[in-house]
Amino acid sequence: MSRIPVSADYGAGCYERWLESLCQDGSRAAQMTLASRLWIGSGPSSASGGGLTLHHTWGVPLIPGRALKGLLAHYLAATYGPSAPPADPEREEEHARRPYQGITWAGEQILHGPGVVHRALFGAPPVRPDRDLSAASGATQGCVLFQDALYVPGSAVGDRPFVREVATVHQGDYYGSAGQTLPNDYDRPQVVESLSVRPGTRFLLALSGPSEWTAFALQHLKVALQEWGVGGKTASGYGLAEPTGWRDIIDPAQTAIRRHPVVVSFEAWLHRHQSLPDPEKLAAISQEWVPTLRQLPLEVRRYAVGQAGQAIHAPRLRRMLLARERGRIQGAKRRVDR
Repeated sequence: MSRIPVSADYGAGCYERWLESLCQDGSRAAQMTLASRLWIGSGPSSASGGGLTLHHTWGVPLIPGRALKGLLAHYLAATYGPSAPPADPEREEEHARRPYQGITWAGEQILHGPGVVHRALFGAPPVRPDRDLSAASGATQGCVLFQDALYVPGSAVGDRPFVREVATVHQGDYYGSAGQTLPNDYDRPQVVESLSVRPGTRFLLALSGPSEWTAFALQHLKVALQEWGVGGKTASGYGLAEPTGWRDIIDPAQTAIRRHPVVVSFEAWLHRHQSLPDPEKLAAISQEWVPTLRQLPLEVRRYAVGQAGQAIHAPRLRRMLLARERGRIQGAKRRVDR
């Protein structure tokens, strides 16, 4: 399996369509690059004795959304939450940490509900009003949906994301008896072969929900993946993301710019006139579009310039579209200097 490349149809048949759907519903997405091997899904039973979570249809590796959600919930509670839940209301430092507190359990009973940040991101089961946390009561659903992270086609060497994994269990009797048999030095080692995901492979992380909450969740999820990792054997360095290997793919603000009616019309015009020579195209844009595009906000104009730059190499066009904003900035600088 480690020598089998991903199907050539996976990119257009699954990944690109999934990416397009995320653009349509205003989700936020980024690509992460593995700094080490990823071993996720080894818990459930499998024919080989060492499982790996795969896409049910395409057989590519994926990171379940529930794993990312659990990682972030644990990371926020451990990093920003109180040191010993429930938070001590008499300590100012603990008071500031209460919003990040997770659910406090005693067996199957809930002693304290989550803080307001945890409750908003991840939801909460039915809980009684908690005076110490000043949090609402009752069951609620989290406002952020953690999507499964899909394999980015072509990111692995040779488009082969799997690598052979070997785990050698030295104390089979000890683990097999749940600790009833003491470990020793003469047990026969048991070699368990399985698969993991090779370093350098990229995954698309996607979060759906309100923009301000998805931005908050993705910011901290990046740090959690870089410092803690996801999946199994993280204590041995598995499942870590490269700190510099991130690429923001979808930003709701950029999505809103791309959906601007003037931008949509401008892109359609560029497509219809793509066969025009550059001088004629530049003259037509200057006459038909520059007056309209100049009235748009700066970020929308910059995006329009980028789209035009892909169709025509025209530094003059960029100067025309951004001249008014540059004049404003220079005027502001002169006022500050005075």
